This record gives sequence, structure tokens and C-alpha cells, in this order.
Amino acid sequence: MLRLKIGRGAPQEFVVTVLPPIGECSHPGGQTIDEIALAIKAGVADANAALNTDYMVEAAAIVENDTRQRGIYEYLTRKILEKAAASEES
Repeated sequence: MLRLKIGRGAPQEFVVTVLPPIGECSHPGGQTIDEIALAIKAGVADANAALNTDYMVEAAAIVENDTRQRGIYEYLTRKILEKAAASEES
């Protein structure tokens, strides 16, 4: 799960909050919070380039027992911003 608070304008630093686990599964290892923040920033940059927009992240949150696999947070960020852009167009 990835929750983003997005805005418009120049990129800024943001905090990735870790929410309590959901369910009883456990996925040790995976990306660190700093690596997840970098992945989110990369997803924003990719989406902004593709959509010709200026989205930025004000805050982010993940669930403690997410798998934290490489690539997933960048992908989810792009999809969230694509959805936001589509909502603005309609």
C-alpha cells in the first residue's frame, strides 16, 4: 500500500510514514525507507515527464508489513499521478 499527499510545484523533501501492519504476514528485508523515498521521487519524475505536469509529493505512507520489493513504489507513484491527472481532465 502506498498513500501519497500530492501537490503542484517544485519538488520538496517529504517524510515516509510507516503505518501499523495489516494482517499477520511478515516480509523481512526489502527496501529501506530512504530507498522507498528515492523510488517515489523517481516515479514522480517519470510521471511528470510523461504527463507534462508538475506534481510533487508532500507526504507518503506505507504499511509496515508491505513486501517493499524493488520497483513497486516507483510504479505505484506513477499510477497514482496518472489517475490524478486523468481526474483533473474530466
